[in-house]
Amino acid sequence: MPDILFVIAHGAASARAAASNLLFFYWPMLNPTGVDRRSIHFKFSSRKPIICQTERCLERRNIASKVCVNILLSIHGHDTPPPLYMCTDCYKNSSKDIQKYCRNVLCPVSEIDLHCQNKLCISDKKTTYAVCYSIECCVSNGNHPISLCRQCHERRHIDSNHVYQETLLDMWRLSADVQNHCVEAIISLLRETDNTEEKRIVDSMSDEKKSILVENIDNTTNMFLSLDIDVGRKLLSRYGIYLILGLIEPTSYGPPEIFGRLLSMLFLWFHSTVRLPGNEIGSVLGKLKSEYVIPWLKSVVKEHHELVVALLLPHPIEYAKVGGVWETMSNRTSQVSECLNKLYDLMPDGIITYEIWDYIMPYWMESIRIEVPENDLTDLNILFRKMFDPDPDMSPSSLTRDQLYNFITDRFQSPAPASVQEQALQWLQILCLIDIYIPVPLLVQIFITGINSLQKLESRAQRREHYT
Repeated sequence: MPDILFVIAHGAASARAAASNLLFFYWPMLNPTGVDRRSIHFKFSSRKPIICQTERCLERRNIASKVCVNILLSIHGHDTPPPLYMCTDCYKNSSKDIQKYCRNVLCPVSEIDLHCQNKLCISDKKTTYAVCYSIECCVSNGNHPISLCRQCHERRHIDSNHVYQETLLDMWRLSADVQNHCVEAIISLLRETDNTEEKRIVDSMSDEKKSILVENIDNTTNMFLSLDIDVGRKLLSRYGIYLILGLIEPTSYGPPEIFGRLLSMLFLWFHSTVRLPGNEIGSVLGKLKSEYVIPWLKSVVKEHHELVVALLLPHPIEYAKVGGVWETMSNRTSQVSECLNKLYDLMPDGIITYEIWDYIMPYWMESIRIEVPENDLTDLNILFRKMFDPDPDMSPSSLTRDQLYNFITDRFQSPAPASVQEQALQWLQILCLIDIYIPVPLLVQIFITGINSLQKLESRAQRREHYT
């Protein structure tokens, strides 16, 4: 398995697709969804079974389960050299002289069973943990590789030299090299959705065309299809999602530099899969998002709140700078735009809670005020208009108007010094410069609260001078 993970992590696109299919063909237990057993990226034929070579079986075409290793007894045709392969029926009907020279043949596996195939299994958890390829175990399964649960596997293979393959259960318990290959494999697979050609076309459009595409995702998808952009590569990324869901429990705790790196790439995957075609690709990824990824992410946000917040700040931790603009020579405006887009795409599904929003937005507004030139503020117009949309039916989040602007109004509450209020006023000015609608009653409330706060501070200062 480490070799396959290494190819997925560092191989070419074609090799990555082939290795991913092989990984989930022989280790289907890594897919916790229990679906998608067949692949569309890479078709391969496993080893074909050997057909019985006895004359009476030529018409029946039975699969061979025995092989005769005696050279003299295995002569079965002028053009066919030894040994002689035969099916179970022909073996039973053969003479004892032939039978004593026969050995079992391991048949190829057509599909790995997800449940224990030991007929004497007494375990309560029958999920496949290992697959044994030694003939001593396979005899009871018709000479096919046998799937075993953890209890049956440990009981059979304590002191044996059988050939078997175990599955991976927990990312944080892997050896250092396997863990590194697995992390890089996940990132490499999720990066398949980060289509640079798609971004280049969108960036070259006028603001008017961008606003039309943002409002109608289907137009965007049809445009990409007409330009022969490979939207099918997005589907390959589902294997990375399977590995995350299968190997990382949302309530588990691992090294933050590894977990944060994976989460940061997952957020980029969320952003890259917003525009999905209305075909099988869109259906598969859309269902994967709604039924598995979103509940998993909500549990992560609840359990690892501080880590998620650190990843969503305008200046994330160094190990979280993976994929997208962090791997290109981009200016600060592009970095702010993409990171805010990732934040926006997480809002409709309730992943961005009010607590997260209220904490990170002051950092974002201050970053925009200091680092984004005024001429580039128009690039954020469409995004901010949708984030702060006053219409609850159009707003991507479940936050109310008061919750959306609380990070600003809170800076006018008493005791708010003039410097803090001035900073919040600059944020309001930025929102006005990019044509964000701010309800007038909210502005009046902000100004009244700010004036009252300043008056209270002034009266306190006067009293202090009076007593001193």
